[in-house]
Amino acid sequence: MESLVEGDLVNLLRARGIAITDTSTRLKGQRADGGNYEFDILAHNGEELVVVEVKTTLRPKDVKAFLRKLDQFKQ
Repeated sequence: MESLVEGDLVNLLRARGIAITDTSTRLKGQRADGGNYEFDILAHNGEELVVVEVKTTLRPKDVKAFLRKLDQFKQ
């Protein structure tokens, strides 16, 4: 599903004034505190970073979980 979104994502962000130069999909790793992370798509240009969560069905609990994930990412 990520690959379907990724194709149009760059054009969508550029149309909104964010000059994306590269994307990464399905980025997984381990945080410094021992926890794990996974991001569906990261779009970046060296100065700005857009984190994208891909869902076929979006529910309020998914949004809340993504916001918690973003807080962890910022740290």
